[in-house]
Amino acid sequence: DAATIFDAVNDAEGAPRIYAKHGPVPGVTELRYEGDGKPRKNAVRKVVTADGNVLEEKLVVYDRPRAHSYTLSGFALPFSLLVSGARADWRFEPIPGAVATRVHWTYTFTLSTPLVWPLAALFLHTVFHGWMLGCLGRARREATLIAHAHA
Repeated sequence: DAATIFDAVNDAEGAPRIYAKHGPVPGVTELRYEGDGKPRKNAVRKVVTADGNVLEEKLVVYDRPRAHSYTLSGFALPFSLLVSGARADWRFEPIPGAVATRVHWTYTFTLSTPLVWPLAALFLHTVFHGWMLGCLGRARREATLIAHAHA
């Protein structure tokens, strides 16, 4: 159901399994929520990647189980040559008549300069898009495991 997949993609413990390395996109090794350690609107979470970078996400929407969105900053080289910031938007829609949820996940990037547009477009539409598809597949498996464990 929508709540299960929503929780899976926001789970700090499961993040390394879902957000794994894909080509030059480093995998997530740790996801930690600051403050009380719980996801909620305006919460800040640190994303530690396999290359040692620490990104910062600020949850600007947290509407379990329908939607969550966050801004992302702190990109390291070489990615920071292409982008200076990003926003991710997730939407979770139960499919009527099915035990399934449609997941919409989009990113909007702020380019470091308009001059990098051709290279950024190529990278984001191929490599980064491939990373996102892999993450969605792993999230689906993770949610299925969670659902079976609670059945």
